[in-house]
Amino acid sequence: MNMRSKLIPIFVMISLSALILGRVTAQAPSTDVPSGELVFLRQIDSNWHVVRANTDGSDLQELYAPDLDHGEGPSAPLWSPNGQKILFSVNYYPQRSKPETVRQYLYLIDADGSNLIKVGDFERSSTTFVLNHYVYGGWSPDSQAFIYGYYQTESDGSTRTEFFKVDLKGKSLSLNPKPAPSYKSVLYMPDGKLIILDQEGILTIENGERSVPKVIKADAEINFLYDISADGKYALCLLNKSFTFGVLNIDTGRFRSLREISDGMVVYEARWSPEGNHFLVQGTPKSDVGVAWVTAVVETESGQITTLEEGPGFLYGRVDWSADGAYLIFENNKEGGSALYLSRPDGSEKTKLMAGAHAHWRPEPKGKAAP
Repeated sequence: MNMRSKLIPIFVMISLSALILGRVTAQAPSTDVPSGELVFLRQIDSNWHVVRANTDGSDLQELYAPDLDHGEGPSAPLWSPNGQKILFSVNYYPQRSKPETVRQYLYLIDADGSNLIKVGDFERSSTTFVLNHYVYGGWSPDSQAFIYGYYQTESDGSTRTEFFKVDLKGKSLSLNPKPAPSYKSVLYMPDGKLIILDQEGILTIENGERSVPKVIKADAEINFLYDISADGKYALCLLNKSFTFGVLNIDTGRFRSLREISDGMVVYEARWSPEGNHFLVQGTPKSDVGVAWVTAVVETESGQITTLEEGPGFLYGRVDWSADGAYLIFENNKEGGSALYLSRPDGSEKTKLMAGAHAHWRPEPKGKAAP
């Protein structure tokens, strides 16, 4: 099992459980920030809740509170692409005295906090649960289904990954063929097709159950897919063995190495801007793995890196873009409690918004504003 396979489940579990983050308190709305709406986690009476608010901190609304007798704090919530649904997971312990019997529930809730429904229920035990691309990419472009996956640690120490497609009523379909090999990544393309990276590093694009998959002949051995650009032409990915980070041209299979990132950082998250001219990266320095963290913006063409946050402490969380790509949002807890920050891609206009963690900016579907 390679280093990427070992680290991803560990840090996903940390991120989903919202550990280490300090308690936060209410604060006045920020001024001079772009309009928008966020869904995120906020600590209330020492427990993590799902909340939504405007980017200036106004109109704060609690959407979900954990079951304190059996539940654990919810995971980082995700807007659907049409901005109408929110997806998150919760750990549930039938018996607190036996924490190894934890179950994982998947929930959907409407944007206004109504119509909470359970759409997934499975036993976790030694399994580490992830929403596929655990911060982004799990939803289909039409908002009618999403993908989730989990890593199962086998007795020999290897990992096996299985992915499922789930609709809004909770009906699920395994995407792994039979006999089921281990997939590394499954992401939705902007046109609704699925791009799949199997255990052998082979990339295919699926277009329905009866169609012949399109094989992408990459000129490098891909190990992990982070994100697909909005035009569907490029993928942020990681190479096998060398852990080299870079950009893959999906049409030609040509891989462009970004050594200036790979040489100094283990990348845990990467996210395209809406226009594709920048992308966000977050990771830990190779010289101080898991202790210090870096959040940075990279200009796609030049590879120029602008560091937004770096240093020791727990900085790992969600990074996201505004719908127009003019702003980005990230978090840190340097002041003793997890807080959300806003910035321009060049690092200017950095503003502390409010207390919270793992924020996701509400999408604005093309042609109309989110309701």
